[in-house]
Amino acid sequence: MKKILLVLLALSLSFGQVCFADVQIDAGQSKDDNAIKFFVARNGREAVISADRVVVWDSTSKDGLTVSTTTTSGDRLVAGITLDSIPGVSSDSVTEDMSSNNWGRVQTWGSHDNVLTAAGVNLGTAGLKMCTSGTAGAASGCVSSDAYTVGVALEAVTGAVATVDIMVQAD
Repeated sequence: MKKILLVLLALSLSFGQVCFADVQIDAGQSKDDNAIKFFVARNGREAVISADRVVVWDSTSKDGLTVSTTTTSGDRLVAGITLDSIPGVSSDSVTEDMSSNNWGRVQTWGSHDNVLTAAGVNLGTAGLKMCTSGTAGAASGCVSSDAYTVGVALEAVTGAVATVDIMVQAD
């Protein structure tokens, strides 16, 4: 009987710990900060995708993990914004090869500073929707109803970068 109680206690403790698995705390971030959500992606096409760039799913890759930048303002394959600079490789032959060092984080939820904006973008006020743009890796104000939303500008955009509240959603 004691063995059964010990097993039940161990199971209840292990299930209790799973409840906290969704909390993401990054280096230097306190528990009081708003958590972000991200996934690990692969760059298989470009030399380097810099940090703070809007990326889309690479529709020619067969692995479901590869991202790329876009030059289509209404690109509905938007994946998120890069947290890291992601080096690239020249082919898809190393799809799951972690040693090739072409992996990095892509943020899909939460506030992100220094998001690259398209040249000449001046949204004027905070709270406007940001979408993919005709400039590779850059966000822009949404210009049409078919543009895919990356997030919302948290402040007036007057320069080459913006603070964006990212809200990437799957179609």
